Amino acid sequence: MVNDERFLDRFSFREQYLATRSAKAAKIIAVLREEGVQCELSLLLDIGCSQGQITYQMAQVFHFVIGMDLNNEGWKASSSLKFIQADACQLPLATGLFDVVLLNHTIEHVASPQLLMKEVWRVLRQNGVCYLACPNRFSIMEPHYRLPFLSWIPRPVADRYVRWARRGETYLDNMPSYGKLRDLARPFGLKDVTVTILKNPERFLESDPQLLRRAKLISWLPSWLLKLLGPLLPVWILILRKE
Repeated sequence: MVNDERFLDRFSFREQYLATRSAKAAKIIAVLREEGVQCELSLLLDIGCSQGQITYQMAQVFHFVIGMDLNNEGWKASSSLKFIQADACQLPLATGLFDVVLLNHTIEHVASPQLLMKEVWRVLRQNGVCYLACPNRFSIMEPHYRLPFLSWIPRPVADRYVRWARRGETYLDNMPSYGKLRDLARPFGLKDVTVTILKNPERFLESDPQLLRRAKLISWLPSWLLKLLGPLLPVWILILRKE
């Protein structure tokens, strides 16, 4: 994983980011339950957990949770929660150990997404589930640095853009296109639940009033049109199953 600096130190909107973590956790749990995951009986691995705000919420619901990140962010373990410091592309964990792997806005931050997905496949049990959320490379506003068109342009130009905007020395992220993300998800069974969430915002986004209001603006659109617009949506949420 990229290790040039602590992840949250890159955000000029750090407090706003942290304030949304409980709502994000509630959405993830709702999606996993919708997919038939028995959370109270399941072992979960949260890859790229940062300070662990979502990980702590998962530990309130899941049987046991391991949070993993390249940086030690001052974690506090408990009877149902353990943290490890490791590289997501070389997980120091047993094969077939977990029922659920969480990749919540993680894949765009690793040096080798291909190796990451191989490791996710390896540590999942048969019929295990990976929740994968990822921002769109072709979103107009890059979500981490909040600079328009940053993720569209060649890396050397993006580095200069970041320095010019005084947001860092280099552009550290590598957001995939929709097609690239689906390629990375092989050989999993893939289910795109993005449209399901957008069509049912009260069911999945109730704990996030701001996102709920935004989703309601487009929830009236027919599903076929939302699916057609899928590659243009700012964020995708996929359920990957080790079949």
